[in-house]
Amino acid sequence: MDITIRKELFKALRTVDQDDKKWKETVDASASHLSSMCNLCEQLRCCDKVNLETTPLRSFADIKDRLQYKIIYSLEIIVEKLRDNLKLLHDIQKRSNRNYRQCMEVYQSNAAQLGIDKVIERSATEPSITDMLEWLYDIDRVLTLQYPLHVGMAV
Repeated sequence: MDITIRKELFKALRTVDQDDKKWKETVDASASHLSSMCNLCEQLRCCDKVNLETTPLRSFADIKDRLQYKIIYSLEIIVEKLRDNLKLLHDIQKRSNRNYRQCMEVYQSNAAQLGIDKVIERSATEPSITDMLEWLYDIDRVLTLQYPLHVGMAV
């Protein structure tokens, strides 16, 4: 029983480690997308404000509309990338929540047979079951605060 719980916990913690890397990469990628989006919004605002009739570009027919179309198209591409990133973050959060719940179910179904001494027992090379469960809870809580489950994919 102790081995089953520990195996489940170690598996969940390995998943957390992999997901942590994905989370950080996704957040970093999103930051660069947001920077690009700010730049494009500034371009769109400037394009809207400029009077092309007073510039050498006045000879080009409907250049303002074409330029605005290209900027808006680029913005839509970035918004789609951000949606994909949000979906990935949501998937990571759901997986974290599922891992925590699975580990708690395994623990709760075997808690009576293990006893408190076995659950809090730790060594120099291996944490206790309660420590690992607490880590998974903390990780799930942090991810839930950053991306609540009820938000869903409404974005």
